[in-house]
Amino acid sequence: MESVEGTGQNVEEALENALDEIGLERDEVEVAVLSEGADGGGARVLVTALALDDDDDAVVAVSPDAAAAATVAEDILVELLDYMDLPSEVVVDRAEMDEALPSVEVSIHGEFGGILIGRHGETLGALQFLLGLLTSRRVGRRVRVSVDVEGYRERRAKLLRDVALRAADRAQRYRQPIFMDPMLPNERRIVHLALQENPNVSTHSIGEGDNRRVVVSPRQASRFGGYRVE
Repeated sequence: MESVEGTGQNVEEALENALDEIGLERDEVEVAVLSEGADGGGARVLVTALALDDDDDAVVAVSPDAAAAATVAEDILVELLDYMDLPSEVVVDRAEMDEALPSVEVSIHGEFGGILIGRHGETLGALQFLLGLLTSRRVGRRVRVSVDVEGYRERRAKLLRDVALRAADRAQRYRQPIFMDPMLPNERRIVHLALQENPNVSTHSIGEGDNRRVVVSPRQASRFGGYRVE
């Protein structure tokens, strides 16, 4: 099972930072508090992606390799779209084992793209979460599932990387933190990754729930060498 350790000024902040890194929501992980920290911070938590209950009656015997998982995901997605009265073409773009877990990427093509994407991809995110949950239950183990609609995710990822770079430039130019718009966990992760190698800025997330956002802060050279966050 995939696990990530997060740190912060308190347990809640450490948890949010860990969720950002793993790219999952609170109800998709198990949380272990490693340290509650003190007044000065130092809180640490370990989040682990939830495994499925092997005794769940909903689980059926399906080979847990990536190819089988892809077939299951494709069938379920077609059923979901038909149930929503949004029939579309479903294509499996990728199916392979990733860190011992089946990883499946599927894309949707058709006339209902705008409806399925929703505002800032919120509908697409909900659909992906539901498909991942149903596929994992059907297969009997956790399956990483990614759903795209007409190339939206790659366009969105490119936009977020561009926005992140502009935010970094502004943070350096004006020597002050730049607060980005609220984003979903997987989108915040894109921003963090886009700037993690930039020695001139640092990123962290603030806020809770739908209001959680990334802050891009400038660094300044210290007299001992290297950089520190202003």
